[in-house]
Amino acid sequence: MKSEITERITRGMSVQLTDADSFEEPVSLSEIKRFISIDASLGVHDDTLNALNTAFRRLVEDKLGISLIPRSVVVSWREFYDFSKLPYLPVNTTGSISVTDLSDAEIAEEAYELKGVGGFLTLAGDFAEGVKISYQAGGQAIDPSHQQMIKSLVYEVFVNKTSMQKALAMHVNALPI
Repeated sequence: MKSEITERITRGMSVQLTDADSFEEPVSLSEIKRFISIDASLGVHDDTLNALNTAFRRLVEDKLGISLIPRSVVVSWREFYDFSKLPYLPVNTTGSISVTDLSDAEIAEEAYELKGVGGFLTLAGDFAEGVKISYQAGGQAIDPSHQQMIKSLVYEVFVNKTSMQKALAMHVNALPI
């Protein structure tokens, strides 16, 4: 007789990000112009530099799993077992975290555990019917090494005419964790 094995696998993760209505990029246009030695009064390249700044900020956020700007984060899993770290930290305040099932019914605090581990926030629990965590992230002081990375990547692409992929590959090991 063949036995049936049922695996409990966390699966079906999705992340929805909504940037705050108003925020400043962690690196200003004037800082980028100063870093790449462009006269701040010239506006010829502003659109290009702003686009590169935003693109590389997002890339650094994705690579490090952090939020450098204020935003709402909703993380969902169709099935969730054991634990997982939450993306796009830091969370603004613990009180702003909402844990619901996929139909938005509140889940009792006794059914899960949120705890900080090694600079990350982890969710632990068993949710065969799925779980959704909503929180506000970002908006704190920016690590200067993150700002330096964004400026260096913009420099690499704008000044050295390196492709975005190559610039990232050259600098990816320098991303602070």
